[in-house]
Amino acid sequence: MKPVLTNFMTMTPSDLPALADRFSVASISYRGWSQKDKESRFPHLATRIYKSGPVLALIKEGKESRFLVLLPKSETISLHDHTLSVKTEPLEQIPQWALRGLLIRAIPRVLDPDNKPTRFDADGLYYVIRQKKFAAKWNVITTVRIDPTWSRIAKRWRLDIQTTTFTPLKMHENEQGQLPPKIAKLPRYELDSLGQEVRKGTSGEYVKRAPATKRKNRVSAIDLQGQPTLESYYQTRLGVLSMFLDDLKRAYGSTIDFSQESIYPDIHQRVKHQQVSDAYKKLNDQMRQHPIWVTNSSNDPEAGVRLTAELDRLGIQSEFTNEIEENGLNILIVNAKDSYESKDVDPYQIARRQYPDAVIQSCYPERLHEEGKYHVVQVLIKELLIKMEVRERRLLLDYPELPADAWFITSIRPSTKNLQPKAPWPMFYARRDHDRLVFESLPDAVRDELWMDLDESRQKQVFEGYDRADLIYWPDTGKFIIAADTEAVCLPNEGQIHTWVKEMDAALTSGIPAQLIAQYCADNPDSTLVPKLMAFVSNARETISARKLSDIDYKSLEKRHFHDFLADHGYRLKAPFASWELGVFQASTGTWINRESGMYTAGAVGSPARKQDNFNHVYIADAGNDTVPEWFWNSLDVWHVRHKGITAFPFIFKHLREHGERKVQLMS
Repeated sequence: MKPVLTNFMTMTPSDLPALADRFSVASISYRGWSQKDKESRFPHLATRIYKSGPVLALIKEGKESRFLVLLPKSETISLHDHTLSVKTEPLEQIPQWALRGLLIRAIPRVLDPDNKPTRFDADGLYYVIRQKKFAAKWNVITTVRIDPTWSRIAKRWRLDIQTTTFTPLKMHENEQGQLPPKIAKLPRYELDSLGQEVRKGTSGEYVKRAPATKRKNRVSAIDLQGQPTLESYYQTRLGVLSMFLDDLKRAYGSTIDFSQESIYPDIHQRVKHQQVSDAYKKLNDQMRQHPIWVTNSSNDPEAGVRLTAELDRLGIQSEFTNEIEENGLNILIVNAKDSYESKDVDPYQIARRQYPDAVIQSCYPERLHEEGKYHVVQVLIKELLIKMEVRERRLLLDYPELPADAWFITSIRPSTKNLQPKAPWPMFYARRDHDRLVFESLPDAVRDELWMDLDESRQKQVFEGYDRADLIYWPDTGKFIIAADTEAVCLPNEGQIHTWVKEMDAALTSGIPAQLIAQYCADNPDSTLVPKLMAFVSNARETISARKLSDIDYKSLEKRHFHDFLADHGYRLKAPFASWELGVFQASTGTWINRESGMYTAGAVGSPARKQDNFNHVYIADAGNDTVPEWFWNSLDVWHVRHKGITAFPFIFKHLREHGERKVQLMS
């Protein structure tokens, strides 16, 4: 079984004295500040530090009420502030996490003291992917952020690789020149000076916020379509990771040990498209037994016609109505929710309050235009099925069997403003009662028992924070399984892919010697490629344009043989990126499970794809001292919980959240 590369990481100094010969660390403590000082002066402190000397990077250590600042050896800073304590700290006394963060954030200034804007430090290391005009006047900067982040679920460090967009404050102002409160409170960034600006006011020109548009500002995880070059590769998040690893090596050489963790699965199962198609055929067959009522409350009068035409194509009955059919299945077409002044006038919110037990699925009219319309309607159908199963308290399809004595428990985030991380959340449970399903609020007594059965670390996962873990619990025995997202991701074989792209980029630049092509033709006279190749040779002088030869694909054995011949002679134009056997994309496909650690993933259906918008997350099933049972893994084999994909948690949690969110909505 091939290992799966992840972004779990370790980074430790291998030669601390050598680093100490190059750098020093200053500690700037604001511990003596009053609460009033902190409110008025702290937002300016990071900016003042950056302007106080040759700062390479800074990081805040909140528990100690101080900033740690990385400086070139023998350099100092001058803040001229008697309320701050400034002293030099030996590198060996700096917390490992802080030293790691400082060294990573300092890379742009260590490699390029002139501060070219392709990389910059501002509470993380950012690689600029593109700068683009928005509405012909606003300069929007799309970056990929690299920063070590602690995974409290997995209890280890991971390297965060996330798209981050910087936009000018001006583009968020209303007609009166005012900023929305949420924008006004965001940290500010002066990207020209590459310093961090967190002051509320007019000084910082940028905030970390995407444009106010429905289209997300994405950077693909992987994109190796067509003929990839280094330039195109470095426009992806995997390419940025490759750049970062090169930068880290160039900046610190052998003084730093950096590695990414690989996980060795016990099983790696591919999921074929036919499996998913067969499951959706059964789903559609089930839904043909239930007519659907369509209510169009949007500004697009034709949206309902487009929807019913697509339902008819699926063989599903539908009828128009002006009112919600309380006992039927309803699709309510509404405008985007941000187009309504409040939820009090949003037709979907009104319907949910007026018909609390009805099965209602909302849809935006723009989603029903030609592109992607089929998939949108299929999502509507499967959501109606799940809501119907919740209402009727029974499963209508052939789902994997769940244990009868297990309680499936989830927490629903309340809609309260200024929510605190330790605030209690409403908790709900689901369990089997023969062929029926039970959905109820979690009794206080069971909640207390659960608290007692978990250790402190697991209590925090379930009862604290803003993203609380789901769990399966056996009240009679105190056993449990906590299922959670580690927020780490699976990565393709970055080293191999980077090497191949560099080889292809070099071949595209240099061209292919005509003599080498002639040699291939002489060695393989029976190849059907020979006439085409000899035509290239006869029209060339010394080299043949690599672009001409790259038109020969990598699909048949004969064509792969030709491209492998070129690669063996130092002129790679194609590579087996999607090969399952070579495994460069294995991590992105199917389900893999490591039973010892409980880690697993829910990857893509079908063969590896050369373009992927996102990396697959690594999840963990924690059963304490027990082994995760097989029924848990089987319960992931449901393809409509995550639309036409592998579900990340036992399927029943989808039903339970549907029940819990409806109850919480009615309480608010």
